[in-house]
Amino acid sequence: MTHALLQHRGAIEQCVGAHLGRGWRVSGLVDLRDRASHPAALLTDGEVEVFAKLAVGENALAQLQAEAENLRYLTDRAEVLTPRVVTVVLVQEGALMIMEAVAEVPRRARHWRLYGHALARLHRVHSEGFGFGRDGYWGDLQISNEWSESWPDFFWTRRVEPGLKSAVDSGHLPAGLARSVDALQGRWEALCGPPVTPSLIHGDAHQNNVLATEEGAVLIDPAPCYGHPEFDLANVDYFEPVSEELFRAYEEVGTIAEGFKSRREVWRLPFHLAMVQVEGPRWMGGLETASVSYTHLRA
Repeated sequence: MTHALLQHRGAIEQCVGAHLGRGWRVSGLVDLRDRASHPAALLTDGEVEVFAKLAVGENALAQLQAEAENLRYLTDRAEVLTPRVVTVVLVQEGALMIMEAVAEVPRRARHWRLYGHALARLHRVHSEGFGFGRDGYWGDLQISNEWSESWPDFFWTRRVEPGLKSAVDSGHLPAGLARSVDALQGRWEALCGPPVTPSLIHGDAHQNNVLATEEGAVLIDPAPCYGHPEFDLANVDYFEPVSEELFRAYEEVGTIAEGFKSRREVWRLPFHLAMVQVEGPRWMGGLETASVSYTHLRA
């Protein structure tokens, strides 16, 4: 077995052993790097399986500690399912997060419905302002959650404007397209639609971050804040299509406002910009698609 996590095998075995109250040694590994933005894997001793991932860099410990706290917050406030965190531990290059493994099952119609119900339960938790008590992360990208009284202000100044600057600085975003996005600021409130009550959102709710299990939908990798529920709904299918059962089930518990489809590409802008920044021009199509939507919204 060769894997980045195995460089920290001793630390993982010690932490899991302390959690279980018995000896635990890695005897098997399933690589999950293709499903995560960090080196990640399921590790087992043949009896007990855990999930572990490695973050590197100076913000690694803060990043994983925030994730652990965010998982507890979602469960405590909205009673949604999240994995149980064993520990977050500092290592030489960064930090490790170890969780109890989640027993996934193939996603069927029932699980799409549970996914919709879980998001709706999150969105029923409210706050007086838009933001959160700590910053969040999309992978290694830190995002500001400084409080604001206005959703259009929060969304532009905490999500779109910083993402636009970073995408430009990366050298991947053409100047003409950058100007088109920047020009939206003058009519941003109209593009963001009617005022909304600040709702607890997952913040990165694409389908890879919601696991199907027999017990229900298990939410992982949150970047929560109090924001607009449509932000989650617009991004559930960012990487892959989802079943319409998700949206039908959501409306059994919550409400999808009229005009959501016309605003959908607006809410996807920060992810488009982040993907262009990190992955490069091959993700430019999302921004170009959004430009078509903006033309429609001006009409």
